[in-house]
Formats: sequence, structure tokens, C-alpha cells
Amino acid sequence: MLKAISNTLGQGSKTFFWIYLICNILFGFALGMLWGTFQTLQIITSMPLLKVKMPPNVLEVFQGFSDIINMKIIDTKVIY
Repeated sequence: MLKAISNTLGQGSKTFFWIYLICNILFGFALGMLWGTFQTLQIITSMPLLKVKMPPNVLEVFQGFSDIINMKIIDTKVIY
């Protein structure tokens, strides 16, 4: 009976280890991508401070990013 319990615990430990390893790899990749996105957005939002001349279409995209970053997605006047 002790051998059966140890085999069951061994199989459970192996299964838990592989699940943990797969989740760690997947979530590590996702967090790395998220971190890279934040770094890119920081560069984009600092462009006006550097006095970089941008064409109107880039300014329009920049305004969209700026609204998202500053959490101006929903108009507060409509909510209140």
C-alpha cells in the first residue's frame, strides 16, 4: 500500500512539474511582450518632448496612443 501511495505521489509531482514549467514559459513570454510594449509606448509619448517634427498622420496616431495611455477611453461627461 505504501508503494502505491508513493507511485501516485510521484506521478502527481511529475504532472505538476510539467504543468508549472509550461505555464512559466508561456507567461514569461507574455510578460516580456507586455514589458516591450510599455517601453515602446514610453518612447512614443516622449517624442513631443524631444521636439521631433512629425507628419499629421503620425500626430493622429500619437493622439490615439496618448488617449489610451492617459485612460481617456471613455468620456467621463457621458458617464456622469
